[in-house]
Amino acid sequence: MSEPMIRVATTADVHALAWLRRADTIERRGVTPDADPDFEARFAHWMTATDHCSVSWLAEADSQPAGMLQMFVHARMPMPDRDPGGWAYIGVLFVRPDHRNVGLGRRLLDAALTYAEEQGLSRVLLHPTERAMPFYRRAGLEPADRYLVWTAAQQPGQSGSP
Repeated sequence: MSEPMIRVATTADVHALAWLRRADTIERRGVTPDADPDFEARFAHWMTATDHCSVSWLAEADSQPAGMLQMFVHARMPMPDRDPGGWAYIGVLFVRPDHRNVGLGRRLLDAALTYAEEQGLSRVLLHPTERAMPFYRRAGLEPADRYLVWTAAQQPGQSGSP
């Protein structure tokens, strides 16, 4: 196996990213591989619609998708006395099981954090699973205690988490 390559994804990578997102959902939620036959089209639409405020990184090993990280970037409203800056939210970090525990997730995270630093973002937020908490803590992320959240009322058939 060759050393995985990490790069910023483009619209040409929509199929690889959709495939990884489906694999992530199968693993985390136990959906069947053939669930939601329109998913790829919906994913492509989402990618186009969020291109202006979202950055994704793709990890490839032997020319195959091995992992991904997706981050939304929020530009703050300008103020008269300072650069507005911004912040980011990591929505997904997923590495295929056969590529885990070799540093690929950390390399994806480091790419996103380097981007955030280069863009002058003031913070990067995320909502990790319990299993992923030690991974993020090792990378230097700390629990946030000054944020509030509003959660929409549950509708029948919705799980309430992304």
